[in-house]
Amino acid sequence: MGHVVSPTLIICGTQDDLVPPTMSSDLYTRCGAICKKIVLITGGGHNDTWICRDYYGTLQQFLLTVPSLPNEVSPFIDENNENPSTSDPTIQIV
Repeated sequence: MGHVVSPTLIICGTQDDLVPPTMSSDLYTRCGAICKKIVLITGGGHNDTWICRDYYGTLQQFLLTVPSLPNEVSPFIDENNENPSTSDPTIQIV
């Protein structure tokens, strides 16, 4: 995850037992993207979060706010960033 630099949205249901919110928070923390967001969908499980009320609105809002890419994009890998930040992510609960 540390080498991911593309805009990243992590959506997790609060009732997800397969990939619980704590694991999603770890993914968010380890993600190397500058443009990233984590959202917990209240009541969502692993296979039914997409039917929860705020799922599609959250997805749409993220896609509308992702900055445009420059005409030429080259990959950037920070070889020195082996230990990603362990600070707590800001989590939006909807």
